[in-house]
Amino acid sequence: MTLHAPVKHVRSRGGMLNSALLRVDCWSPAEDVIGVRVTHHAGSVRRGPEFALPGAQQGSGKVHRDGRATAST
Repeated sequence: MTLHAPVKHVRSRGGMLNSALLRVDCWSPAEDVIGVRVTHHAGSVRRGPEFALPGAQQGSGKVHRDGRATAST
């Protein structure tokens, strides 16, 4: 069973703004045993990119600036 529980009393729809929400997981790993896990912040999803970029090499993409003129090498 999974519960989503606010950490303060919610009086209206706006009561959840800027408030923490706990995830409470309950399960039974064995007979007469109750497992409980409370999670406040589990991290974030990796949003990539998860591929090599063409032409990406160590030391490439250098820029040289001479006064008002700029050139890339």
